[in-house]
Amino acid sequence: MSALAELVPHALEKMRANEALSTRRTASGGPNVYEVRAILATGVDSRVCNWETRECDCGKWQDEHFPCADAFAVDPPRQRRLAGRDQAA
Repeated sequence: MSALAELVPHALEKMRANEALSTRRTASGGPNVYEVRAILATGVDSRVCNWETRECDCGKWQDEHFPCADAFAVDPPRQRRLAGRDQAA
């Protein structure tokens, strides 16, 4: 199996895992920089997630080059729709 064929299922698994974890997070702020509060077994942790620079205080977005669970919690297109700023979406 080629490396690319292995990468696609791995990326899909990572996306699904991060989406599932994002349900334990709340986000506020915007339009590009958000405070994300993660509910962890050890308590609540606050992080900054920046969609413009694709960075998060957790460091996973930068390390893995893939949106972390905090980034999935933000979902800027959804945030813009909720605020009524993106009528086309």
